[in-house]
Amino acid sequence: MKGLSRRVRKFLESGVLYPYSKAYGEEAKRYVNLSSNESPYGPSPKVLAALKKEISRLSVYPDPTSRDLRERIADFLGVPPDCVIVGNGSDEIMDLAARAFLDEGERVFIPQPSFPIYEIVSRLYGGVPVLWQMTDFEWTWDMAEKARGCRMAFIGRPNNPTGNIPPAGLVEEIAGKVGMLLIDEAYIEFSDEKSLAGWATENDNVLVLRTFSKAFGLAGLRVGYAVGSRKAVDILNMIRMPFNVNRLAQAAAAAALRDICYMKKVVAKIKSERERVLKGLKALGLKPLPSQANFLMVDVSPWNMNSEKFCGLLMNKGILVRSLRNFKCAGERFVRITIGSPGQNQRLLKALRELEGEVR
Repeated sequence: MKGLSRRVRKFLESGVLYPYSKAYGEEAKRYVNLSSNESPYGPSPKVLAALKKEISRLSVYPDPTSRDLRERIADFLGVPPDCVIVGNGSDEIMDLAARAFLDEGERVFIPQPSFPIYEIVSRLYGGVPVLWQMTDFEWTWDMAEKARGCRMAFIGRPNNPTGNIPPAGLVEEIAGKVGMLLIDEAYIEFSDEKSLAGWATENDNVLVLRTFSKAFGLAGLRVGYAVGSRKAVDILNMIRMPFNVNRLAQAAAAAALRDICYMKKVVAKIKSERERVLKGLKALGLKPLPSQANFLMVDVSPWNMNSEKFCGLLMNKGILVRSLRNFKCAGERFVRITIGSPGQNQRLLKALRELEGEVR
């Protein structure tokens, strides 16, 4: 196509695309979907009540500053409201950060395997990804030196798809060696570690990204946010589009923060089920990695098959899990399994027991 910018042409030539799940919308209803790290419990009843109330105001523009929501986030995290920016999913804030702080040709440090959006955003703005393969999927202290001099770096905390969490000291060391560090804490509620959001407010080159999609069950409304210094947040606000977070999303997220007890109950259930599923997978001869998120990365090679075959067999039994073949450096033998409800997890383990008898 004529008229494409040089950046877009280079991006398209890279062939980097987001690895979508096998099914969405109506088609996904046919399956137990354990492929997208969604909450099996949905949002708090207070969220549903807030949406019902807000729906009568759809003809009115939303607050362009998301003031009420930012104040509630600030109270939740113990940070100043001026250090919070809200986005149409945390993906939008990654995009804003790359637009603001990354010039064409500058390097971006990205440990692998990790969330594919990190590389996509970097390439869209002309960045040159430095893809550093994690040794045995572990965080190692030599990463900080490998990141030295990069204009930007992305760190998942916990990391998707490995589920593990880098030590805070390592993250702080990386921050000292790069121009701008984006710490993705989409799954932090499921971990045993504290958020680094407070620390980010004290550093102009650090942004901590969070989301309402996972623990709060609002994936369909696309609400994310970032915490950083006032200077960094002001810059992002100046370049973002107006009215970027819709009225329903703002109301739902604010209501979710009025029911933290509900979120904590959901997290406790998922953490308990995570241990049950991990033990069940091990009993079947599979090799799940320890996780601090709402999913497990699982080595299926003990069943003498690759991830695509494994996912296909489960799909035939009405269950979707994610092949990691399209996650760089994950290899051919790993899948990612979302922790579902007790009933969903029981159906998964039952299907796997049936498959074990067929393939082993």
